[in-house]
Amino acid sequence: VFAGPVSYDFPDGTNHFVRTAFLGGCPPTGPIELINGTTAVLIATKALKATDWPRFDAAFGLTGGGDKEWFSRLKGQGTRFEWVADAHVVETVPSSRASLGWLLKRRYRYGIDDVRIARLHGTPASRVMLTAGALRLLVLSPLYLPRLFTDRRYYQLGRFAQALGRLSALFGIKFHEYASRH
Repeated sequence: VFAGPVSYDFPDGTNHFVRTAFLGGCPPTGPIELINGTTAVLIATKALKATDWPRFDAAFGLTGGGDKEWFSRLKGQGTRFEWVADAHVVETVPSSRASLGWLLKRRYRYGIDDVRIARLHGTPASRVMLTAGALRLLVLSPLYLPRLFTDRRYYQLGRFAQALGRLSALFGIKFHEYASRH
């Protein structure tokens, strides 16, 4: 499975800090551990047939995260993942998603997904590491306060939201992001 970088086309007037929160890293071309989403991917037919495509887990239907769960299943079956730095796509961001509120809800849901997927496909050690990482971020959060005064403040708030999502998932909490249209 190949993936590439995504840049975003925002509606006019989108807050600068919202724009920076969408920015991610771009590793060099080469093998990567896992792909998290289906925005910019090329999938070999062999990989599709290996998992009885198109069978996303229905348990992720309204919560989201089904694509990452499916990639986790592929990984468990030996599928390799590659990053292709020059396979660039542009995604149009609707105004309903160009806000701090939407970003924080999305990152909170990502945290819940991390734990749900780790329960399905991870090792006991990976589940412990997810929990420990979330607790560490929250306990050390005062040390991160200076980052809230930088251009990446929304990104940092998103990290906190994701940590809270991971902790919420430990108590069985789900966030049904797709129960309503946005």
